[in-house]
Amino acid sequence: MTPGATDSSASARISYIDFFKGLACLIMLQSHAMRFHIGDPDCFANLLLAVQPPFAQLFFFASGMNIILVLERYRSRPHFPITAYYLWGAVILFLIGYLYSFARLSLNTWQIFQGIAACIAVAFLMLRTKWPTWVHLLICFGLYLVYFRFRVGLEPVLMWYRNTLPVGVAPDDPAAIIAMKTILTGLSLPQRWLFANFSLLPWVCYTILGGVAFRSVRENPRTAKWWGIGFALCLAGGFGSAYLPLGLQIGALSGDQVTDALFRHVPYHAFSALGISGLAWLACHYGYDRWKRRGKVGRAIAEYIEFLGIFSFVFFCFHWLCLKLMIHAWGLAASWGWLRGEMPIHLRWIVAFALVCPLMVPAARLNIAWGKRKHFVSEAAAFTAGMTVLSIVLLLAKAVRLSNYFAFIACVGAAYLYPALRGLLKQYYQGKQAQQVSAG
Repeated sequence: MTPGATDSSASARISYIDFFKGLACLIMLQSHAMRFHIGDPDCFANLLLAVQPPFAQLFFFASGMNIILVLERYRSRPHFPITAYYLWGAVILFLIGYLYSFARLSLNTWQIFQGIAACIAVAFLMLRTKWPTWVHLLICFGLYLVYFRFRVGLEPVLMWYRNTLPVGVAPDDPAAIIAMKTILTGLSLPQRWLFANFSLLPWVCYTILGGVAFRSVRENPRTAKWWGIGFALCLAGGFGSAYLPLGLQIGALSGDQVTDALFRHVPYHAFSALGISGLAWLACHYGYDRWKRRGKVGRAIAEYIEFLGIFSFVFFCFHWLCLKLMIHAWGLAASWGWLRGEMPIHLRWIVAFALVCPLMVPAARLNIAWGKRKHFVSEAAAFTAGMTVLSIVLLLAKAVRLSNYFAFIACVGAAYLYPALRGLLKQYYQGKQAQQVSAG
């Protein structure tokens, strides 16, 4: 499934999956705040940067778990065209995701929404088969080897840019933008779809493995021990691979170059992220309910993180709007002489938490209240389209910063709209199911 848009009723939700995704939201917020400009990080910053990479893998892993829940839910409804419904839902997400790509000024590669849409479509088709677990594991390993062969071949190009760009250069720095565009234009379109940024490989592997592991433990709890050993070995192997020769890994655990972020799945990143995702899932699977029952404070924290997981699609878009405003406000104050230099790396993520976490509550409440209106879909669609057009007009007028704000506002509107579109799609196929049953 997708961030912030599950296909489950309230009674069918598994709360620790929402917690799992909400935790990824918090890691993502810290990561994005710190990576505006890493510069020369201190020891503590390096430690934080080193443990941040798995946030996206957590979402893809959870998407695989949600696929299993959907397959289980519709197993008793043989006439419901679940495949068509699920795949068309992925298509809608894929297309809506281009708004987010436009807001990130990155239309050359898939961003996270295109990546999740493509991966859940492929993973769904695989997970609905009767293939045993070992077959899925072999397929995932083979797909990773395909990616890794490409990554090693691209390393000389990345090495050149790594040596020419300033250390920790900001993603929106002109030199970084030119470097990324140069690398991407040297790739064919299929290579971008398969290997660059949030492409199909190896992201689909995290989705498949999340689904396979989740189904395995639900069907036979005794397999959890073996999954735990496997994920622990992945984690150890991932961190151990950081000492491989340069070219087989990023070179620094923090991966501070934006060119590396486009092709991040070196063994360190891929296996450590998979290990962390799997172990975090097992910890939630067996210990979450007990931890949640430990007092009012623990319950309140858990429920807030679950809330972030439920509204993670909104979070994806809304947190960028807040981060942009925070950084630009600091820059404006610095230009007036009120502050000195750019915002320090640790202050950025601390202020980001203080800003985004409280504001997510009214942002989500607006989603709920607006969603109850009779004409919500048409209103939200008009709002999203209007903000998008305004953003394009401002971009053409070279008001790039203002254009970017309206682009992210349009993204928030799309995040509100997407679950409603999935609901309409479900109603359509339920109608077809009713017709088929009555005709039969």
